[in-house]
Amino acid sequence: ETLLHVKDVARAILISLKSKKNLSIFNVGNSKQNYSKKDVINAIGKFLTLKNITYSKQNIADKRDYKVSFQKIFKDLKFKTKFNLNYGIKEIISFLKKNKKNNLYDKKFSNI
Repeated sequence: ETLLHVKDVARAILISLKSKKNLSIFNVGNSKQNYSKKDVINAIGKFLTLKNITYSKQNIADKRDYKVSFQKIFKDLKFKTKFNLNYGIKEIISFLKKNKKNNLYDKKFSNI
């Protein structure tokens, strides 16, 4: 699946709102940011020591087959993503370290 940082989503919205072009629908993302769950775990492992990680021995193949193109938003608005998976992981780790005294399960940190 393609992962996309919320900062890139916000940038895409702002760029499209500032554009003089007619309203349009865009796929926002970067085809170089397609990751499996295992890829994400391995990326996190570059920054943290991960223990007790196990993978299912079941061979569960995702039968969905689709490709999403991000060419339209680049062609029409010259939009490219800036934030990658490693940036997001480091950002979350930094936040958690700064807030380790807080109970992150507290209602003030929830939107439900």
